[in-house]
Amino acid sequence: MFEKMKEKIELYKIIKNDNNFDFASILNLLRFKMVQMEKFFSSGDSHVMDAKRVAKQLRYGIFLIDRYYDDRWDDPEYVQLSEQGLWKASDPMNRFTDRTSFTPEERAVEEKLLAFYIKTEEIQQDALKRLFKHMSKHMQSWWD
Repeated sequence: MFEKMKEKIELYKIIKNDNNFDFASILNLLRFKMVQMEKFFSSGDSHVMDAKRVAKQLRYGIFLIDRYYDDRWDDPEYVQLSEQGLWKASDPMNRFTDRTSFTPEERAVEEKLLAFYIKTEEIQQDALKRLFKHMSKHMQSWWD
């Protein structure tokens, strides 16, 4: 009984922070549910004969969601480049400054930053593709 209450409180925190305009809220809810199911299938209380396999499948789904969120913004190289302040807000709409005045060194920094953004986007898209492919293949067997 206490465990169910604890789950509901955790679920409430996720729902409370939900934003209708933020698709990632769905991933937060999905991750929560997968974690709960993985705990159950790993506990030995499941009636499924191959519960360890199901738990492993759920762990892989959780890993993929975490990979989506691990967007590397704390990477020391990115932090160092971004602190050089090339992209300054030139108006309230946060448009970039005139890049034609960049020095060759500033252009090189900008190229590195753009490459970092592109690589991060590729990692995130790959994680989403793998997650939904994995779910479409296995999700219907994740029940007890």
